[in-house]
Amino acid sequence: GQSIVRHFFVEVALLVGLAFWSVPVTLLQAWCSMDRLQKIFPWIEIPLHVLRSDLYALVTLYLPVLALLCFLESMPVLLHMLSFRYEGVKSWSSLQMRTMRRYWRFQLATMVVTALSISVWDSLKNIVDHP
Repeated sequence: GQSIVRHFFVEVALLVGLAFWSVPVTLLQAWCSMDRLQKIFPWIEIPLHVLRSDLYALVTLYLPVLALLCFLESMPVLLHMLSFRYEGVKSWSSLQMRTMRRYWRFQLATMVVTALSISVWDSLKNIVDHP
């Protein structure tokens, strides 16, 4: 009884979480390109000497990837704790299966958002510029 209700609420919360997961992933994708970032936030101006430096390469190439990896690495731990502490799942194999199934959803959402975010931003920009 109670475990079914808790499982239902966890699944609903994770679906809402998946919807909001696209926001940080999309922003990280925009961060990968300073041109796109400046299109989204026009008030950002980078001096020319910074654009040709190693710091620029570090900020645009490596930091977004590391931030996304940190997000993705934290997910299994959080999902495992959610299953164990809130849902009350006791068996190790059931904990592993729920964690990996839910983690797979977040990875799939990350791939879809990563693939679509660039084209969606460009399309929205074209629609706003040329209605």
